[in-house]
Amino acid sequence: MANKLKAVVLAAGKSTRMNSEKSKVLHEILGKEIINYLLDSLIACDIAETDIIVVAGSNRDEIAAKITHKVTYALQREPLGTAHALLAAHEHLAGHDGELLVVVGDNPYVSAAALQKLIVSHRQNQAQCTFISAVFPDGPPPYGRIIRDSQGEVRGVVEEKDATPEQRQICEVNASIYLFDNRVVFPLLARIDNRNAKKEFYLTDIIAILQCENFKVRAVQADDCDIAIGINDRRDLQAAQDSNCPMRPTITGSSPAAAPTDPRGIDWTMPASRPAESARTGSSPCSPVCRATSARRPKSISMRALHSAAA
Repeated sequence: MANKLKAVVLAAGKSTRMNSEKSKVLHEILGKEIINYLLDSLIACDIAETDIIVVAGSNRDEIAAKITHKVTYALQREPLGTAHALLAAHEHLAGHDGELLVVVGDNPYVSAAALQKLIVSHRQNQAQCTFISAVFPDGPPPYGRIIRDSQGEVRGVVEEKDATPEQRQICEVNASIYLFDNRVVFPLLARIDNRNAKKEFYLTDIIAILQCENFKVRAVQADDCDIAIGINDRRDLQAAQDSNCPMRPTITGSSPAAAPTDPRGIDWTMPASRPAESARTGSSPCSPVCRATSARRPKSISMRALHSAAA
């Protein structure tokens, strides 16, 4: 079916920074698990429950016991990065000829309205990859920086640990919310390698691969940068519980007619805050993928080699 939409939720991460044995996505905000807020937004976008694939690791049974929807599960046997986690869902995606939405499971602030904006932009531009970016005018968090050329076109994403001092000054960051043409993107995942500081397979590297193959990549700037924050540690969790926190999801019985709401009565409307600003760089693409032939790069393995060895 044309434009059939599936979603993958990456939820295999451990709760190291939470200093907890409980999976990070299962920590609660206002009595509800983080991942269940996210799943509600996906379902509000008319994605069927069985078309939502939750990628989990050793925490699969723990997560399945708390998820309130009849989703599909995939197993990431080793925590080798976000691209590796997506490839773990190959059984459910290899033959999918529609669109693929990929989100991280620890972000309860992803609204259905933001996802719909992403979907509309992706389809209007007929892109092979569209992702949400966020601009932090007062200084970005330690997330992947969006590399743009002098015309403002996206050329790649460089993770914080791999960025140059100049790139770290870029205020536009990746919110880790992607919409792909699965027929194009999924076969290219095997080309991602782990030549980076953390020796992980970054899903962000797919952007530069698509650029090198002349596919269309677009970034949609979020109306509010808070969508990129997510829940990383106990401080973030406490902030989400705080009634003074502007991102706190508010359980409402009714809401203003103009405000988009979740059908379950959760108002995700953000207050007016910093205006989005353009964060562009005139430098040439700095993609670790496009520079794959550099002799100075550390030794690495590709996911193609990894999966061949596993087979």
